[in-house]
Amino acid sequence: MKINRLIFVVIFIVVFTSSLCAFKDIRHFQSEFITKPTLYDNYILGFDLDYRLTLYTNKGEYVSDHIIENVADSDFRIHFNRVFFKDKKNNLNVFDFKTQQQYFYIDDYPIKLFEISAPFIVLLTKKGKLICLDFYTGDLLWEIKDSKFETFNFFANSGFVIAYKKNIAYIVDLFSAKVKKTFSFNKPIKAVVTQTNRE
Repeated sequence: MKINRLIFVVIFIVVFTSSLCAFKDIRHFQSEFITKPTLYDNYILGFDLDYRLTLYTNKGEYVSDHIIENVADSDFRIHFNRVFFKDKKNNLNVFDFKTQQQYFYIDDYPIKLFEISAPFIVLLTKKGKLICLDFYTGDLLWEIKDSKFETFNFFANSGFVIAYKKNIAYIVDLFSAKVKKTFSFNKPIKAVVTQTNRE
């Protein structure tokens, strides 16, 4: 009789513990994400409905969340453990995705677009100015004034950016900020596909 009771107690503990674990796992993802979360370095990262940037392990275990004010949208980039996103004021926020330590905050010019290719951050302002910042410090490296570009793309890791204005494409050297070549087309440029230069 005692053995049966002991077996029953053991089974009850196992079932109860399993239920708790299952409930705990369900709780991890009760908060919905605005868009599909990002998997990075064995972590899951994404904005929830309250615009908190929430971090989980790849097993779904909660790690931390970071309240983000004035988030423009849920679009963010992660490079070398740094999160980059644009806020409603068109400023660039950069902070550590684990500790939430802010590295820098760029509010010198309203940003239209930004792209990252370490050691560079390239910005296009609302006025069409092309600006290059240091990836690690946020310091200004160069800017092309009075350019009035409409958009730009990286040539991957080639060290060049291609910027566009109406029907003209400009190949810009990331290291010197010099325009190396220009290409003129018969019609305004709407879209461009670039290919990584491979050695």
